[in-house]
Amino acid sequence: MSLTRPRPVIPEELPKLLHSLSYAVIKSQPKDILSFAAEHFQQLYDEREKGKVEIDREDDRDEKGKEEKPSQDQRVDCFVVG
Repeated sequence: MSLTRPRPVIPEELPKLLHSLSYAVIKSQPKDILSFAAEHFQQLYDEREKGKVEIDREDDRDEKGKEEKPSQDQRVDCFVVG
């Protein structure tokens, strides 16, 4: 009897994250890749969270009628690789 395992689902942003880390490691040639990776992902996380704060502030302005509020599908998370 042959059992088949379900095929794992790869999260959509995983390949982009791994590519950005790989590129940064190749470019920087760090001696401690694990620490470098931790700092790299922390920077990406901080930048994403900063973007969310800016969106929240825009939402506050929207409620006062200054700008049209964007729909959920118009919001995009971005990652900057330095």
